[in-house]
Amino acid sequence: MIYELRKSTCEVRYKDRKEIKEGCTLNVTDQDPEIIKPFPDKDEAINALKGYETVIWELSGSAGRYYSVTEYYVEGNEYDEDGEWIGGGEVYAMSDMEAAKKKVSSLSEEGNGKVGLYKVVKAVWGADHPVNLYFRTKEEADTFYGNTNYVDKPVKVSMSEKEASDALDITSEELKEMGYPTAMPEKKVEEQTAENDFPRPKRRGR
Repeated sequence: MIYELRKSTCEVRYKDRKEIKEGCTLNVTDQDPEIIKPFPDKDEAINALKGYETVIWELSGSAGRYYSVTEYYVEGNEYDEDGEWIGGGEVYAMSDMEAAKKKVSSLSEEGNGKVGLYKVVKAVWGADHPVNLYFRTKEEADTFYGNTNYVDKPVKVSMSEKEASDALDITSEELKEMGYPTAMPEKKVEEQTAENDFPRPKRRGR
């Protein structure tokens, strides 16, 4: 028996995020896991696994919001003299999924129904109040802040799915299907007001 330290990756749609559990990458058909290193001893392989962590990336594309999940695990297999597989497939240990989920706000806050967004307050010429713009990731909020005048720095806020769907004027089902969008639609931005004062304009470099 050979004990292989392996790496496996899968993609999970935002609406299916509750399926992100330990071993979810092994349930994908037609996958080709990467063998990082084989070991003759099971305990040695499991000890080597401790140096690897499950990684979850929150991404977005034309089809909407999704997650890329990478897991590491130890699997036992047997091969004949020609290197052909003859048996095995049992998984003895996996990298920690729960620790990885805690690093992703939209997954770590699932328990209380909250999702982390980034708010930017922007002054609008001729308006009595500034408006709030909401961004899904800090990178998106920082990009908007860096390229726009009369805005405050992004701040992290926590919203329920109902609050987010109400703010965007869409149903909760539509929100779950599309994931939280990059920013609020322009029409809704124009209608929304904020309670705080106008942000001070940023000093732009030459």
